[in-house]
Amino acid sequence: MDFLSAEEAGTFQDQPDCNRRALSLLANERDARHMMRVQRRSGWKHIMTAMLQPEHGHIKPTPSANARSHSDWWPPNDLDSSRRAALFSLVEDEE
Repeated sequence: MDFLSAEEAGTFQDQPDCNRRALSLLANERDARHMMRVQRRSGWKHIMTAMLQPEHGHIKPTPSANARSHSDWWPPNDLDSSRRAALFSLVEDEE
């Protein structure tokens, strides 16, 4: 739960800057759980929820076959990773 973009984490160097600056969002818990199953190597362990507002940055829907509700989120430059994290709360794990 680091809330870092690929650019900030120094990963995906071969991708366009615009993509590396975005963070991934999914619109619903069902899709998030599906992505956790199909992308086990991603290391995703938790689902977080938030009600993002326009002042929290730009969101663009970027659906794919595996993630129909996927969006890219570009938070404003003054919203560092700890302030991003504060916008979200943990969804309880399924038992």
